Amino acid sequence: MGNSVVGKPIKDFGQQQMNEPVDIFIERIDSILSHSVSVPLMKLDAQGFECQILDGMSPEIATNIRQIKFELAGKWLRQQGCMDLLPRLRNFGYVINDEKGDVIVADSVNCGVCDAYATKK
Repeated sequence: MGNSVVGKPIKDFGQQQMNEPVDIFIERIDSILSHSVSVPLMKLDAQGFECQILDGMSPEIATNIRQIKFELAGKWLRQQGCMDLLPRLRNFGYVINDEKGDVIVADSVNCGVCDAYATKK
């Protein structure tokens, strides 16, 4: 299947055949979710564009999202200028945990690619 980063196909392995590009539509989270909707879990996997997603989320919407599962991939985050992802999530009132449940207090993590969770305090 592969990935894409806003129109640039990225192969999962060297010999992978890529399909034709697909048009995508981008909307702010605030334009999709109502302030009255409770979201128990939101998954973010945006190849380093997580900060731009958070830019489209108001504090009112963040209040209704109990937990966010996301991928910490330093390479992708650096390429998209999203090196402050963890502080941004904390500013929305989340506590950050690694896959084992341990709290991450640092502003960045050097794990290559790992899953993490942001949970409302």
